[in-house]
Amino acid sequence: MLTALTILAFVLGYFIHLFLKVDEAVRSKNNPADSRWVLIKQNAAVLLARFFFASIVFWVVRSHPELLTTLAGYIGLGSYLGAQSGQLTLVTNIPLAAIFGYEADSLLAYIPVLQNQVPQFPTPPAAAAK
Repeated sequence: MLTALTILAFVLGYFIHLFLKVDEAVRSKNNPADSRWVLIKQNAAVLLARFFFASIVFWVVRSHPELLTTLAGYIGLGSYLGAQSGQLTLVTNIPLAAIFGYEADSLLAYIPVLQNQVPQFPTPPAAAAK
């Protein structure tokens, strides 16, 4: 039951962020879409791909809570960050899963392997020009 609620919290956090992003795009003065649903339909493949990649990252973090400890050791920050004592271990509980879901879409931009693989959410012409 806890696993199902954790996954539900991740999905809920992700879609809250998604709808805020879509709402921002629709409210833009230079947006050609008439409504949120039109924008979602036009970009369904991109949105689905971004959710897929974010879900994979969540699964990796959930399956390997010691991942941050291991990564800190690899880059030489283990003793500085207290990684030897396991202080960086992420236990994925419901609130953390919701926060991770909310931030997962933004997190994709910071994972070097995924930066060029994940399609970008389209920005309105004026926002892209800034």
